[in-house]
Amino acid sequence: APGGRIELGGLKEAGNIRIDNNFKLNFPIDVERADVSLSNGARVDVAAGGGGDIAVNARSLNISGSALLAGILENLGGVEQKAGDITLNATDTVTISQTSGIINAVYDNGIGDSGNINVKAESLSVTGGASLIASTLGRGNAGNINITTDSVSLSDGAFFSSSTFGIGNAGNVTVNAKDSVSLVNADIFSSVGAGAQGDGGDIDITTATLSLSNGSQLQTSIRQTDGTLAGGKGNAGDVTINANKLELDGINDDGLPSAIFSNLGIGAEGNAGNINITTDSVSLSDGAFFSSSTFGIGNAGNVTVNAADSVSLFNANIFSNVEAGAQGDGGDIDITTDTLSLRNGALIRTCTIENRNAVNVKIND
Repeated sequence: APGGRIELGGLKEAGNIRIDNNFKLNFPIDVERADVSLSNGARVDVAAGGGGDIAVNARSLNISGSALLAGILENLGGVEQKAGDITLNATDTVTISQTSGIINAVYDNGIGDSGNINVKAESLSVTGGASLIASTLGRGNAGNINITTDSVSLSDGAFFSSSTFGIGNAGNVTVNAKDSVSLVNADIFSSVGAGAQGDGGDIDITTATLSLSNGSQLQTSIRQTDGTLAGGKGNAGDVTINANKLELDGINDDGLPSAIFSNLGIGAEGNAGNINITTDSVSLSDGAFFSSSTFGIGNAGNVTVNAADSVSLFNANIFSNVEAGAQGDGGDIDITTDTLSLRNGALIRTCTIENRNAVNVKIND
């Protein structure tokens, strides 16, 4: 339904699904919903020159090897055009697997803004290379990714991304999970790609327990020069974590460590974002790190950790660097905690070169 609206859902028992004045379905709150399954190459597509919404209302939603697509197509749209949203609403679980894609994008040479991806469920599991992508490759802004749930699990190459590869801003990725967010060999990022112009989005996670393992990363970045494409131009977003407990450990098969960072790449222009951590306890081990650094033309960001009880680093790092060839200033590292432990080669490090402005490391109890 190009530019139209597709709604999927049902009831497990007798009840009324009403149509409101905007021709949207209203599901009763006191009647159990039916399950919805998309599998084996199923495709729900509303992408066009503007508009186009997808809504799924279910008890459990299972998306396997399939796609939900919205946005503005190649060579379509206009300055005032905006794509609609993809909204997944489940009273129980949402499971997305086997390289499934939930994509809301402005495609090559499209003009306008992409819509948002919204997920509300009791739990969300994304695995097997599946992804949620809100991006722009044309002229316009990417949408936001908004997750509201009790628990979120990303694994086995899964990722969330709101990025810009054209002319426009990336969107934000916001996760509110009451109990836990777990990433195992998975990523959440917002970037400005090589050749792109615009600002990156923020990553904001609020949960009781956040764990990143086996090379999982949260990152905001302005990408470096890539072949004939110049480095991206714009400011990277911030990463903000509010959690009772934060744990990072492990390296994946490609040698990438678990990390939370913001970078300005080689040949890129702008500023790296800030890393803001508020928690009771932080544990980094086995090569994990926090970082905001610049390799390009612009400044690094600050790294701020407020941990009420403890910060523990075991063969892990916290740093803010101005790397060789960069033109910019470093950021500050500010750690406030009751107990700070560094073991087995752990480092808290700042580095500036070529007479750039020095940065500060502050440890407060």
